[in-house]
Amino acid sequence: MVDISASTKQPEPEQPVAVDEKSSGEDAKKLSKRAMRKEKRRLQSEERKAVKKLKRKEQQRVKKANGLIPPPKELDMSEEAVQRRKDRAIARREAYLMAAEEGVKVVIDCEFEEEMNEKEKKSLSQQIMFSYGVNRKSRTPMNAYITSLHGDIRKNLEKISGFHEWQAFTGTSKSYMDLFKKESLVPQPLEGYHVREGGGTRH
Repeated sequence: MVDISASTKQPEPEQPVAVDEKSSGEDAKKLSKRAMRKEKRRLQSEERKAVKKLKRKEQQRVKKANGLIPPPKELDMSEEAVQRRKDRAIARREAYLMAAEEGVKVVIDCEFEEEMNEKEKKSLSQQIMFSYGVNRKSRTPMNAYITSLHGDIRKNLEKISGFHEWQAFTGTSKSYMDLFKKESLVPQPLEGYHVREGGGTRH
């Protein structure tokens, strides 16, 4: 005979897991205390900042009342002052142009615009604009020529306020070969052409 008691034996029910309610409650309490301390520190920090701000305002008020803070200086609009400012601006402009004329000559050639996509055209326009901004602040500015300027790149640059008044950056539809002698040009990949000193321009 076959003993079937083993095959018919029912599985024992799982024992319930004991949950330590006391421990769980203590953990929650600890988290709650940490959150409360954090919130308290935040409120104290904000309160200190507010007090400092009020102190600064009060100090400014007292200084102003005692005449320790001079009133904002009004711009002198007399004829002599206006003329002096104009003269200084002209002197700065002439000094900058003289420095650029004595600096290196650089050609940025846009002849291959037709082979560029819209993103590349926009990128080149932005690079030219950025280069001009850096050049204006330089103590040793270069004299740049943007040649074969046409199409979308020209349109992008003409959208920039004051583009046609750029100093030491000359935009022209002419080719660089029409402006400079071939032997005076030094190719600079991805940058343009550097004109050797004494290369001069064609007339």
